[in-house]
Amino acid sequence: MSLWQNTKFKEDSMTRVKISKARKLKKKDFNRTFIKKYCKFLGYTALAIVGIIAFIHLWIGAVNQHMDKVDAIRQGVVFDD
Repeated sequence: MSLWQNTKFKEDSMTRVKISKARKLKKKDFNRTFIKKYCKFLGYTALAIVGIIAFIHLWIGAVNQHMDKVDAIRQGVVFDD
């Protein structure tokens, strides 16, 4: 009877170890996928922010150029365009 209990305990402990290893692997895999997704999200966010900054920069530059041209026309400067 004690021999059967020992083998039963050993089988249970081995399955517990296997379960523990599987959980650790799942946790590592989850951490890797989470980090990959987080980096991807940060990359796209940074790309969107850079795009918005570039768009605003070009828009403000165009407005300034237009305002300079309007001021020149008001002052009577003739353009040779």
